[in-house]
Amino acid sequence: MLLASGTATAAGRQIRIALQLPEHSHLYENLDLFKQLVEKGTNGAYEIVIAHSGRLISEQDAPEAVATGAAEMASVAVNQYAGVIPATDLFVQPFMFSHPPALVAATQPGSPVRAPIDQAILEQVGARVLWWQSNGTTVMVSKAAPVTTPAAIAGKAVRVSTESEAEFIRLCGGIARILPAATAYDAYQTGEVAAGSTSIATVPVRKLWEVTRFVTYTRHRTSEFVVTINERLRQSLPAEHKRVFESAAREAEARLRARVAEIDREAHALAERNGMKLVEVSSRELQDLWKFCAAPMLDAYLDRSGELGARVIAGYRKVLLETQNASPRQLLR
Repeated sequence: MLLASGTATAAGRQIRIALQLPEHSHLYENLDLFKQLVEKGTNGAYEIVIAHSGRLISEQDAPEAVATGAAEMASVAVNQYAGVIPATDLFVQPFMFSHPPALVAATQPGSPVRAPIDQAILEQVGARVLWWQSNGTTVMVSKAAPVTTPAAIAGKAVRVSTESEAEFIRLCGGIARILPAATAYDAYQTGEVAAGSTSIATVPVRKLWEVTRFVTYTRHRTSEFVVTINERLRQSLPAEHKRVFESAAREAEARLRARVAEIDREAHALAERNGMKLVEVSSRELQDLWKFCAAPMLDAYLDRSGELGARVIAGYRKVLLETQNASPRQLLR
């Protein structure tokens, strides 16, 4: 699996993109668009291989793999970088992006939230962010009952993907289990976990109706992914090929962002059609219970994320204020 990243310019060079989701997911479809654009735009100078379903590397190991060149590229949740860059945990801070236009604004190229994170990944990890991918609205899936209040997870094992999300589960009374996405289905099936955090778009992709019964729209975090490329590899590309990669990334990002709401609706309908019960959290349950137990997390985030975290939070407040004050017409531009 290890390879030398310095030989990137050879004709027909294979570039692998590690992806945890299977090939019928919308993230795979988005990466496939990038693949087609790059292969066409470089006249076949590169063969882009999408290593889906976690076959190349686990999601927890993906950031280091891209940094070292063990994987040329990867699509991974942005907060998987939190071990090196704690500020990336902003996107799993509970209920920070419950205003959807704020998330759209925060993840735009060059935004005061995204730009510092992209730069930190480049400088501290040696990987360049090519584009961001949205995996849709975050939900909790469960077996015995909907997860409308923290009491529903008290003393129960809950699947999460990172330590920061595990902190949220523990604060709200659950027992967090950090498990790779590719193993979640088996964990629900065997009873290793009683509930878990995912996105509504992932429910049909992994056929979670076979092992869980309820979907609860907690919206407790975001499900934002970044597609990164090893920077040494990128620097070795001819200038005209760099431009093709960047143009393909911009096109892939724009197309996916425009389809997120539709993807969510389709996933919701499929889950319902396959017998799952879909439940909304009430405003009282959200304000008085979920937000109450999660309250200590923001202070902890600021403590560990330092100057960069403070800068990202300042950017977040800026985009939140702008989107709350914007008219619907302005938000569409």
